[in-house]
Order: sequence, then structure tokens, then C-alpha cells
Amino acid sequence: MIIPRYQEFTDLAVKLASRDVDFAQIAGNDEIMLTVVAPKTWNYDLPASEATLLFTENFLTQPQVKRFALECPVRSLHSVADPSCRPRCQNRHIYDY
Repeated sequence: MIIPRYQEFTDLAVKLASRDVDFAQIAGNDEIMLTVVAPKTWNYDLPASEATLLFTENFLTQPQVKRFALECPVRSLHSVADPSCRPRCQNRHIYDY
């Protein structure tokens, strides 16, 4: 399937993930990085087989939230990007390159 890049890719990938669509690879990659925004008190608790926390970043203008950067195998993207799996988190971007 060919999907537009950048924000269109993120929006469509999240929709597909919420419908439990599995991804095999993205732009030839087996791993992918995505960012989510969540309350500062949110705890990263995904199994290591699904995703790895790379770093967090505070928002100076929104001190109540943080950006979490996650690396995950593309095969796990459907569960990591599905908004119902993390109801307090908002998918910000899936890096499709």
C-alpha cells in the first residue's frame, strides 16, 4: 500500500492501527520512531518487545504534558499507535523514513 508521507502518513497509520491493521515494513524499515504527548504523570509501561522509550521532552508552554519518543518494531506499530491502547496519550508523529 502506498500512503502519503509526513502528517498524512501519521493520521492514516493511526486510523489503520485503530482498526487492528498490521504493518510489515515502512519505507523499507523494520523499526520506526513515533512521538506521543501525554500528561507529565503518565508512566511509560509498554512491554520492551512492543516499544522502547528513547527520550522524553518537556513543553515550556504546557508544563502539565511531556513528549515521549518511542522506538518500536514496525510489526508492533498497530498496538503502539492505536489510541485505545493509551487513552491519555495523543499521537503526535510517526516518522515514516
